[in-house]
Amino acid sequence: MTTTTDQRRAKAGGEIGANGEWYEGGKFIATQEDTIKTAPMRHEITPEELARRAAAQAEHDATVARLNAWIAARAEQFAPVLAVLEARLNDQWGNPVVIPETFHQSLGRQLRASGSVSPEQAQYVAKAVYGRQNKHNSEQYDVFLTALVEEFA
Repeated sequence: MTTTTDQRRAKAGGEIGANGEWYEGGKFIATQEDTIKTAPMRHEITPEELARRAAAQAEHDATVARLNAWIAARAEQFAPVLAVLEARLNDQWGNPVVIPETFHQSLGRQLRASGSVSPEQAQYVAKAVYGRQNKHNSEQYDVFLTALVEEFA
């Protein structure tokens, strides 16, 4: 079964259709005078839109850079605490022991990434530095925990 259509294609090299518009070779061509080729559906980006997008991207990049600098400065203040938290175990010959990440190492990584701690995390940091709170370290433990929460929470 063959089908016939009234719609034809432009000749090789292109041709002008009945509506006066140019059609590239092989494209369907208008056969009536009142048929008008519409604009492409794709949104053409104007130079103003490109400039606006570039300015928005530059502003975003500057904001990200400021945030990363702030986090790095906060993590630098945590340096002694992070050293305790991120300490790796060594075997008897001084070689690092390959073990899955410990809870304290995970907490250190989180502090380094975010630059702040929650009150719950501060308690874990104090436990990592001082061990359990007892009557021998109670005063130092409380001072450390209070300072950590006030400064970094």
